[in-house]
Amino acid sequence: RAEAAIARWQQIAPAGIQEGGAHFVLARSLRDAGDIDGALREYAAAIDGLERHRAVVGGSDDIRARWAAQFQDFYKEPLMLLARRGDAAGSAALERRYRAQALLRLLDSGAAAPAGWAGDEQVLDPAAALAADQALLSLLIAPEGVVALVWTPGRSLPHVVGIDMPAAQLDAAIRRLRLLAERAPDDPASAQAFDRASFALHSQLLGPLQPVLDRYPRWVLVADGALRQLPWAALAVDAGAMPRRLVEDHAL
Repeated sequence: RAEAAIARWQQIAPAGIQEGGAHFVLARSLRDAGDIDGALREYAAAIDGLERHRAVVGGSDDIRARWAAQFQDFYKEPLMLLARRGDAAGSAALERRYRAQALLRLLDSGAAAPAGWAGDEQVLDPAAALAADQALLSLLIAPEGVVALVWTPGRSLPHVVGIDMPAAQLDAAIRRLRLLAERAPDDPASAQAFDRASFALHSQLLGPLQPVLDRYPRWVLVADGALRQLPWAALAVDAGAMPRRLVEDHAL
């Protein structure tokens, strides 16, 4: 049915958001059937249609913001597939394309991002902007997990990891952590619960990345969604009674 919808929209409104939406539905179907290569091709077609349509979206700032939020999964779902494959080049190119769209919306620009998965070769290599003691950690929340890209000096491609922590679970964990942080100064039980919960989040989010990140004392964090509300500096890095905090080991 998705293929029939694509054919129909190609006749009625070629290169429109409806065609892009049909490609997106087909991509999900192929992904769920285990055809990852086919899914990635359809996701790419969906993103092409989305970006062509985005360039002509009108309305108020609120309408444009809600429109952009509605289609974030066009980028984030294939990013998770690429990360799980360990495809550093594909992940880096698609993340750059997603960030470009976010920046264009922030600037209220109608310009389109460079077409194609690989992007513009003239885009600055993030690793080139890092000092010798710095690492850049970029995190994006996909529906089924978190995509982490770690850029380090002298490396042309990032280390890429797909972290299996669904968005709803992550959001609930961060909300609970912030609530415990508010109660902790006056409630020892809440303070202990905060330490346990923050260590659990540290282990889930940063544990898979520690072999790379721990070599660098300074981190540049580029967070996404609920992760912007996470008290990174206060995360416990061990399970002791008086745990060390992330900020004691790394400048954030």
